[in-house]
Amino acid sequence: MTRGVVLTGLVGSLIFFALALFILNPLREKDLEQARGVEGQLRQRMTAPLSTPNGEGSLRDGKAPVGGARPSGGALPVGADPLEIALANQAAVLEVDSSTLYESVEARAFEIAQLERQLPGTGSAARLSPPQRLRPIYVRGAVDIAWAPGLPNIELNKALRAGKTDDLRLAYRVYRGNRGATPQLLATLEFGTESLRDTDVLLAAGSFSYEVWAVLLRGSGDDEVLVAAERSDRVTVTTPEHFTIVLLSGSAESASFLITATAGDRAGTVTRLSVAPNDELVVEEPTGEKEKTGLTLTSLVVADDPRLEQRERLALTSDGSLILEPGTRRPQTMQTPVLMNVTRLQATLVNEAGEPRILEVDLP
Repeated sequence: MTRGVVLTGLVGSLIFFALALFILNPLREKDLEQARGVEGQLRQRMTAPLSTPNGEGSLRDGKAPVGGARPSGGALPVGADPLEIALANQAAVLEVDSSTLYESVEARAFEIAQLERQLPGTGSAARLSPPQRLRPIYVRGAVDIAWAPGLPNIELNKALRAGKTDDLRLAYRVYRGNRGATPQLLATLEFGTESLRDTDVLLAAGSFSYEVWAVLLRGSGDDEVLVAAERSDRVTVTTPEHFTIVLLSGSAESASFLITATAGDRAGTVTRLSVAPNDELVVEEPTGEKEKTGLTLTSLVVADDPRLEQRERLALTSDGSLILEPGTRRPQTMQTPVLMNVTRLQATLVNEAGEPRILEVDLP
């Protein structure tokens, strides 16, 4: 009895699955047919020329279209699925080849730089990379900057030369900024140069930041074009003042200073300045350019300064007679302290860090 019930249930399940397969198979075939139809319409849209509204020009024949019009597609049957409608009505998309955007020489260089060359022992493509180990050192009125090119740049340079791309070249651009200002171009150097001496130091104490860029350039002179660039880390070096200053004379209203440059092309140049309180000390170059010393005159004070000074006087006896040297019979002299009232000028200067500096001079 039990065995009969089990067999009856098994046969019933087989019959049910057979009926389900029979019913669903045509539905599946219908879905596949609809999908193939949508795919065909999309392929037709992708391969059709993208014409302008007036039918002139297309992207495929090399003429730029005036508008963004796309070709109209075939009509979908009534009651079509919303997904079919959305897919069939999406804008046509064209795959742009690199030759459309770049000249042949430029495109070839990019292929060499990005795809074709492989670095020995690695799986990465030869490409432009930042200069390595940038280090600035201040030495006697100049900043010496040195860096390493990096293996990727060496390989890329070999690839460019092997590809005979005479119009493309690797180079370095060195940038410098002072006290946090945006770095400005200092020099452009040929690839293979790995150091630079910056002798254009300022009179005032400075904090210079340097960057070195590896750049891929096309052309030369006024026609030079930057194709690609990679920047090194920014490094900073501090420099001292490059001048001496002496207070010459003055009054409570103004003072005269003598400034002597001690470094760079200006070394030994002497400038005399007349400055009033609250004015900056600025040196004018022979070229007409002005450069700050980083000092500001904050106050001038004129005061009497009583002091004891040693003065030489004739030696006298108690009755007022001269005392003569025994051998030479010349009058003897002696040093005598004398209280003198001296007029003194004191100038107070402040640098950019707010540190005071006091200079003094005796007035006649």
